Amino acid sequence: MKLCVVALDYDCTIARDGPADPLVLEAIREAQPRGLVVFLATGRILAVLQRVLPEHDLFASIVPD
Repeated sequence: MKLCVVALDYDCTIARDGPADPLVLEAIREAQPRGLVVFLATGRILAVLQRVLPEHDLFASIVPD
C-alpha cells in the first residue's frame, strides 16, 4: 500500500515549545514531490499558528481548533 496522505499535529509532533523542527519541515518538502499530501491538524488558533509557522504554505490544508 502506498501512503498518499498524512496528517500531523503541531505541538509536540512537529514542534516543541515554539517553532517547527527544521528537519521535519525539510522532510515534508522532500516528500511532497513524491506525491505525499500533508495536512496539519492543530488545537491552535489559525492566526496564532501562522505567526509561529511561517512555512504554513507547506501544508495542503490546516485544520485549526
